[in-house]
Amino acid sequence: MAVSDSLLTLSGTYNPIAGQLVTATGNTTSTNIIDTEVGTGERYPQVRDFGVGKRLSVEISILQTLTSAGGATVQFQLVQADDAAISVNVNVVASTDAYD
Repeated sequence: MAVSDSLLTLSGTYNPIAGQLVTATGNTTSTNIIDTEVGTGERYPQVRDFGVGKRLSVEISILQTLTSAGGATVQFQLVQADDAAISVNVNVVASTDAYD
């Protein structure tokens, strides 16, 4: 059973559903993050582990037609990082092919 709410929405808003407008070339970082750290320090070094032993999925929706003078393409990547700015130790967990 899929669960969807505003805390699991990486870009745009959940209610009402609205996407993230991307107008730049190159990489555009999502507007939201999911912080999996529960506690810090030696006493509370817990981390949320979503779907232990289960296959997880990500739903991606494109709400508008891609347009560009040079032929628009878009590729999506699910990344993890050590900080909220998604800049320290960034790793690509999954990615899509380029769509046009």
